[in-house]
Amino acid sequence: MAEAGYPYPDPEAAAEDLSRAYRQDGDSASLRRREIAVATADDECALRAHVPATELALRRDGAQSLPAARRRELTDLGAVHCAAYRRAQPVVGDLAHAQPCLSSPEGGR
Repeated sequence: MAEAGYPYPDPEAAAEDLSRAYRQDGDSASLRRREIAVATADDECALRAHVPATELALRRDGAQSLPAARRRELTDLGAVHCAAYRRAQPVVGDLAHAQPCLSSPEGGR
């Protein structure tokens, strides 16, 4: 985020600062623009650092240690996620920064 001009030490500090600004100043167009800019910078930083891929690998490893019933629940939740992702695309457009639908009954994204 620092490269984008936001010198927060971590995403939590950015969230705390923005929350404080909302409490202190209230909602405004400029604060919303700032929040979007900070969130975008944070997301771009996470993508460069491969955070989503690392998180996914950790989740998959953790899921393998769960009992079969819990793994089935996760599969069902994944199907709900995929349906929501597909339904949102026409409404919000490009979801390049959203967690994509990782699998589907059709065998793809």
